[in-house]
Amino acid sequence: MLVSQNASSEYLLDNSKVIFTSDVYVESIENIIAKKIVYRRNDNLTRDIIDIAIAIKLKDGILQNILERGLINELDLKELKTSLENLDKKTFEEEIEIVAPFENYINDAKNAPEIIKQECQKILT
Repeated sequence: MLVSQNASSEYLLDNSKVIFTSDVYVESIENIIAKKIVYRRNDNLTRDIIDIAIAIKLKDGILQNILERGLINELDLKELKTSLENLDKKTFEEEIEIVAPFENYINDAKNAPEIIKQECQKILT
């Protein structure tokens, strides 16, 4: 998660001071995923693809939710899906080894492009 000491956007506040001596604003998973889609949907970055897919698996309806909140739009989803359809699968598979997801996410990481494309298709139809 991204952390900041700036409350200028929508963040979750951790004021426990257990780790940090001041209040820390932690960006929500919805905001992180929305930014990955809006700003890097055509980049096909392995880490982003895995992160988006894991979020879809762990948080039911996350893409629909961020669409309804206006953090992304249908064009973003269409472009993300098209980008994934053109993904160099060999390079993606090689980069999974570099990214090294946790063991319990390996299968989802390998299937990440399909997970995302299916979710986009479900929303767009």
